[in-house]
Amino acid sequence: MFRKIIVLFVFSFSLIYGQNIDNLIERISTKIKNDKTYLNLDAVTFKPRDSKDLRGIEKLPRADGSEVNLNVATNTSYQFIILPENYDFDQPVLLLVKEIIRRKVKIQKIFSGGKINPNIEHVLLSFRDVYNLYENHRNIYNALLKKVKILSKNKRNIKSLLNIPVDTKIKKSRGISSPDNTDFLNFMYDNSTHLFPKPQKPRRNVAVLSRARSLALSKYVFHVDFSHITFFYRKYMSMKNYKVSIDFNTQDPLLNILPYNTMVLNTGIRTFISLTGNDNKILNDFIISAKLLGRIRINTSNFAHGLPFMFSDKPRLNLNPGVIFSASITRPFGLPFMNFYFFSGSNDVSNPYVSFGKPDSSYAYFTSSELLYTMSFYWNTSQLKNVRMRFDFGVGRHNIVKAVYHNGTTSTLLRYKFQPYLKFYLVFAPRKLTFFSSSLAFYNSVVNLNFWLQIYQKFPHNVRFGVQYISTPLFRNIRPWENNGGVFVGLIYRYGFK
Repeated sequence: MFRKIIVLFVFSFSLIYGQNIDNLIERISTKIKNDKTYLNLDAVTFKPRDSKDLRGIEKLPRADGSEVNLNVATNTSYQFIILPENYDFDQPVLLLVKEIIRRKVKIQKIFSGGKINPNIEHVLLSFRDVYNLYENHRNIYNALLKKVKILSKNKRNIKSLLNIPVDTKIKKSRGISSPDNTDFLNFMYDNSTHLFPKPQKPRRNVAVLSRARSLALSKYVFHVDFSHITFFYRKYMSMKNYKVSIDFNTQDPLLNILPYNTMVLNTGIRTFISLTGNDNKILNDFIISAKLLGRIRINTSNFAHGLPFMFSDKPRLNLNPGVIFSASITRPFGLPFMNFYFFSGSNDVSNPYVSFGKPDSSYAYFTSSELLYTMSFYWNTSQLKNVRMRFDFGVGRHNIVKAVYHNGTTSTLLRYKFQPYLKFYLVFAPRKLTFFSSSLAFYNSVVNLNFWLQIYQKFPHNVRFGVQYISTPLFRNIRPWENNGGVFVGLIYRYGFK
C-alpha cells in the first residue's frame, strides 16, 4: 500500500530522476509537512481510556531504533494522520502519529494579548517511522490501522485537513472495481445456474426475521432451460460451510458446440464452500464454487439439429464419457478470481454415434480431454454499478482423435495444443434489477455469443429469453469435425433465486 502512495505523490519525479527510496520518503515527508492546505488528509483523534485501548500498540519502534510509548493520561490524546479510503485505495493509509498534550493556561496570560495555544503538539512517528513499521513491523502497523478503522466509525473522531473549498454539487462518475467479493457475487447472482447466498441485513424485529428464515429454509430452488436443470433444497442440502445442489446439462463450456450437439448428458453435484460458513461475511470470505460431474453419452445425433429451438447442422464430433471437474475461486493469496475446467474421458473409439464414409471403411472424430484455465477481472462503469463488465483471460486445449474403421480400428491424434481463451461479459442492471446479460467468447478461432433478456420477474418466479450463437471459424477453413455455426434459442425459468 505504501508503494502506491509513493507512486501517488512522486511518480513523475521518480520517472525522471530515479531517486532511491530515502529520497522518495524525504520528498513525501516534506509534502505532508508543507502542503497541509492542499492535501486531502484526515486526522483521527484517539483518546485512550485504559490499558485495554492500547493493547498491541503500547510500544512503537522508530526507524532509528528507538521506541515511543503511548500512555493513558487525562491531558493526552493522539492523532493518526491518514490518507482516507478512496477510488485508488481500498483502505486508509497511515502517514503520521501525533501526540497532543492539553496544558493549563493562566487567566492573566489570556489577557496579555496574542493567541495562546492550549495544546502542545509534536510528531511521535514521522512518515519514515510509519514506513518502517509497514516494512519491518507489519503486525504493529496493522494494529494501528485496525484502531484507525474502529475510530473512524464515529465521525466525531475525524477531522479533515483539506482547507480548500470543494464543490459538493458536482456529480462525478468513475469506473470502479470492488475490493472484496461484491462484483463476483453480483455476477453470480445474475448469471449462475446455482444459488449463491446473500449477506443478511440486520433487522430490528428478531422474531419476524427468525420466522422469515425458517420459511426460506423450507423452499427449494431450481433452474430450468432447454439444456440445463439444477435443483437445490435448502432444508436438507445446506450446511454451515457448504451447500450442495444437483446439476444436469448437455453443454460444454470449452468446445464451440451447441447443447444436444454434444451428444452427452453431464450429471452430478455442485458444491458451494465458504471458509467461515457465515453468510454475513461472504463479501470478504474465501469462496469455492465447484462441480463434479459424470459425462454420459446419449445419442441425440438424429434429432438435435431438427429441434424447433435449435438451428444447426447435424453433430460431427463424438464426446467420450468421463469425469468433469470445474471450480471458481475468489482471490486466493491476493491473486485475481480464477476459474478451472477439466475433463478426462475414456479413450474408447469403438462405438461412434456419428461417423463418415462407407460402412466397410468409415471414420469418426472423438475428443476425450479438455482443459481450461482463466482469470477474471470485474469492472463497473460507475458507482451505481448499473453497467457491469467482466473479462476472462486464459488458455484452453482439447484433443481431437480420428478413428478409422477398416480391417480393425486405428486411431490418430490430430490436435492437442494450448490456445488462448478470451471472454467478455456485459451486464446491464438499472436500479439493481438485471435487464440483460451478454457474453462474447473467442476460442479456437470461433466466436461464441450468449445473451439473455429478462421478460418476467416476481419472486420467486423469474423468466428469461436466451440466445446462443456460434460462428463459423474466423481466419481459417472449417475442419471436418466442426459444425458450420448454429443458433440455440429458448426460455430460462428460475424459481427461488433472489
